[in-house]
Amino acid sequence: MTEDDLSEPLEEEEKAVDEPSQDWPIPLPDDQYSTFELWATRVLLATLGILFLGSILIPSIFWDAFLGPMVWDPVIKDAEQGDSGYNSINTMLFTVVLLLFVIALSARFRKMGLPADPRTILVFIPWVVMASVVRVLEDSELFPSSYQAIFISPIIHFHLAVWVILAALLGHWADRKSDKHIISEVAIKGRFRMVVIGILLLMWIVMYASAFSNNPDVGPLWTIPGLMVSILIACWLAGDTSAEWSGIERSLFSVGWGAVLMGLAFWMQFSHYPWHSATANPAWPVLIILGIPTLICWQMYRWGNPARMKMLACGYEPGILPEGISLDEWEKGEPEIKKEYEADVRWALLADPLVLAFTFGQLCDGLATWVGIDFFGYSEKHVVSSQIIEWGQEITGSIGAWLFFLVKAALTTLLILVFTQVRVEHRQRHLRVLIVLALLIVGLAPGLRDLGRLLLGV
Repeated sequence: MTEDDLSEPLEEEEKAVDEPSQDWPIPLPDDQYSTFELWATRVLLATLGILFLGSILIPSIFWDAFLGPMVWDPVIKDAEQGDSGYNSINTMLFTVVLLLFVIALSARFRKMGLPADPRTILVFIPWVVMASVVRVLEDSELFPSSYQAIFISPIIHFHLAVWVILAALLGHWADRKSDKHIISEVAIKGRFRMVVIGILLLMWIVMYASAFSNNPDVGPLWTIPGLMVSILIACWLAGDTSAEWSGIERSLFSVGWGAVLMGLAFWMQFSHYPWHSATANPAWPVLIILGIPTLICWQMYRWGNPARMKMLACGYEPGILPEGISLDEWEKGEPEIKKEYEADVRWALLADPLVLAFTFGQLCDGLATWVGIDFFGYSEKHVVSSQIIEWGQEITGSIGAWLFFLVKAALTTLLILVFTQVRVEHRQRHLRVLIVLALLIVGLAPGLRDLGRLLLGV
């Protein structure tokens, strides 16, 4: 045996050590759908298509026996009589459709290259607030009965989606730059202000103009100044929003808050000159329903912000894996940055806007339900929530919404723990944002609606 023969096994052993033990899969590109996303989209389209065509071709089965009594009639009853309860069928249908929409839309938004960072949630928060503001106005019977149903859940969210799409499209147009002509920032700001003014005036005409004829008691004392203030604030937001924001974000953010202020002006009008019967409720629920979630979120922010700032300075986004690293590689392998990343990510996520947003929304909903039912005699119309409240009543023999709040608080804590533990690939960031948006829709929106009803006494 020669010296060369002895050296060969050593070279092979060294080569085996240097080579990775496993080739980790590379994440799919952003413009490619995963199998799960494709199936979710197909199931969503198939479900909606079958229900739509079935209602036309076989109405006795799909409409008369299912969609009509289970889905549409409760919406109409809610619009005409107020607070029609949900049932297990429409609750399950709405839940499944919402989840499928979240998955399908996240894939589409990713392929379109739309932004998906914590700022995106800030852009959509005013639209969630607006849904609550307008819903309370429907409770006050502001709108004519001919189109009252478009302000009832879940139709109101599809209705507002039309305004969101309009604002997004016009915002994209306002931010468009020409290769042939140099467009100054002043001209671009002028475009945004023109978009804001146009949409808010159109919203006023479509949504509120007929309310004056429907209710002669609706006066101009607060409503007309409210319209002017909403336009001024929205124009200021559209012009002074950070240049880092995309045109879609600037438009949605400014139009959304303008629409909120426009609706709140009608709240002020109702509180001074009610056009419908109302009770005089104290203002202390505001301190409970908004104050407690604010304090909790502020403390979470204080705990997590140093770690979040450290991660952002290193170029990491808390909860999102760096681009090019798959979830399998992160969980089963040992990427070089994993130790540095995981050292701060759990604390950093406590201060993440997405986590703070759904925490505030869920706690707001739980507190509003508790205060509204146990202290002011309101009732719950959701199936699961009603059952929890009944259990609470069996425990105490009287009030029971306190148990709903405790369950909400426990679920919120569980959600926070899940978000601090879960890591998602870079291509899944849109899904993460839309999940939080869905949590806001089912948490913050009803919570603010309950608070609004308490304040106006409707």
